[in-house]
Amino acid sequence: MTLSKEQILSHAGEVDTRDVPIPKWGGSVKVRAVTIREWEIHQSRMARIGDDESKQGKANAMLLARCIVDDSKRRVFEDADVNQIAELGAGDVVKLTNAVIELSGLTDDAEDEVRGESDAAQTSGSSSE
Repeated sequence: MTLSKEQILSHAGEVDTRDVPIPKWGGSVKVRAVTIREWEIHQSRMARIGDDESKQGKANAMLLARCIVDDSKRRVFEDADVNQIAELGAGDVVKLTNAVIELSGLTDDAEDEVRGESDAAQTSGSSSE
């Protein structure tokens, strides 16, 4: 069944969450998936950072400032907290960032899955001579 515009847009803003254990910190951190708007902003920021050393190391911190949430899915951090987040241990930040990316369906496996479904749909929908 093909979804209508209304059915698709009724899911705007819905994002999954996951608790990520960070043993060094003594517990878990809840992260949420990104929306496409947030992902594109993140990608744009990463491209603009380039060789600017004053901005390097902050792209993941900016993403996490938006994606670390409480149990009510409300942001824990404000944009003003990015510099402090950027000073956290790299391994823990990467673990949280990877969880956000995976939860958002932005991994290579997810891309392969989409390509496979797309290829299968094109194959089954095409007529052969």
